[in-house]
Amino acid sequence: KEQFYLGYSLPGNKDGWLDICDPSGRVVVHRRLYWSNKQLLLYTDGFSSGCYFVKVKSDLGAEVVKRLMIMK
Repeated sequence: KEQFYLGYSLPGNKDGWLDICDPSGRVVVHRRLYWSNKQLLLYTDGFSSGCYFVKVKSDLGAEVVKRLMIMK
């Protein structure tokens, strides 16, 4: 199985959420993130090659959006 680690940091010792969206905006991954962790293991089985958008949102409201390229 192909996999990767997604590193993250959440402010204020609060948990958050991860959404990964395909180019059409459909959420393909929705996971809870815990402030005490710093990375999340994800498998690429359900992904096609292409550009995805990764959104990390803390329970305090802070939000970061980045691009993710999957190449198979």
